[in-house]
Amino acid sequence: MQVMLVTLVMLVMLMLLLMMVVLTMSASSSWLKMAKCQRGQVAGMVPRMARCCRFRATSIVMLFLLIKMLFSLAFVGLNAPTLFGPRVFGSPASAIPQKAISDKAARDNRANQMNPNNAEYMASRGNAPLTGEQREAFAKKSALRKENEGNFENRANQLAPKDKLNLLAFEHFKEILRRVVPGMSLRKTGSRAKGTATSNSDWDYHVKTKRPMTIEQRDLVLENCRDEGLQVTCRKAFTVKPGSGAFIDFFPPNAEWHDNKVEVQEPGSVQFDKGGKNAVRKLKQKFPEKNGHDLEQLVLTIRREMGLSDRNDPSGEKRFQEAQRRLNNGEC
Repeated sequence: MQVMLVTLVMLVMLMLLLMMVVLTMSASSSWLKMAKCQRGQVAGMVPRMARCCRFRATSIVMLFLLIKMLFSLAFVGLNAPTLFGPRVFGSPASAIPQKAISDKAARDNRANQMNPNNAEYMASRGNAPLTGEQREAFAKKSALRKENEGNFENRANQLAPKDKLNLLAFEHFKEILRRVVPGMSLRKTGSRAKGTATSNSDWDYHVKTKRPMTIEQRDLVLENCRDEGLQVTCRKAFTVKPGSGAFIDFFPPNAEWHDNKVEVQEPGSVQFDKGGKNAVRKLKQKFPEKNGHDLEQLVLTIRREMGLSDRNDPSGEKRFQEAQRRLNNGEC
């Protein structure tokens, strides 16, 4: 049946091709006859030949389109196993990738592997299926774990600061600093920028200067602050103490009064995911005597060593518990 169908299609296509060739040759011969006619005869034949050639040209184009359509239909029909039995062209139907089906199968497989209640999956691992009591206990344990994670995340979010920057004190000191150190710029940094700040965290800014800030410039800034009634102290950074709100630290990374022990962390070089921020906030609450920067580094170390992230520790509770264990045991 398939061979007969293919033969029939090929014969039809061959006949149409021959018809197109005959029409083309006929048009060519007409033009040759017209060229041999006398001038007066040619004048009378031109309109008639023009109409004939337009008709033949249209016929040739239609034949060409018909051949193309038949060839496409024949190929599609022979290639479709539901119309004429097995496929004639191309790979077998079983070899055609079915992305939607394969993706769904992959998702179902992952879901089965993640579900300890699945009897077939447990049996494939050599374990007996869970009994009804075991399933109930497992469900209660999962619900309790999710509840604890939710409570931990809520408590950590409550530690996030709700206050705003004292813009009056910030702009006042910024103007004094600009007068003494022309060309300087500020960039927000610290726990406020990382998202690990608590309610009593300071506001931190880096003071970028073209040249290292001198001791004379530091003393001149402090003198101007005293004259203008702004309370400011300076050790490593200028600490502005506004009348309300948290302190504001302006830290120049390059300054003559810094010693070799000063460590500078570029703003934006360290980032925390949601769980990491929660873990750091809880650690700052649990261990207020510890340096906040050290607690942040501890959480980053645990993430790197144990591979904990928002994927397997979305609330950050596991990272907090591990950090708490190390701090209580004096491991860091």
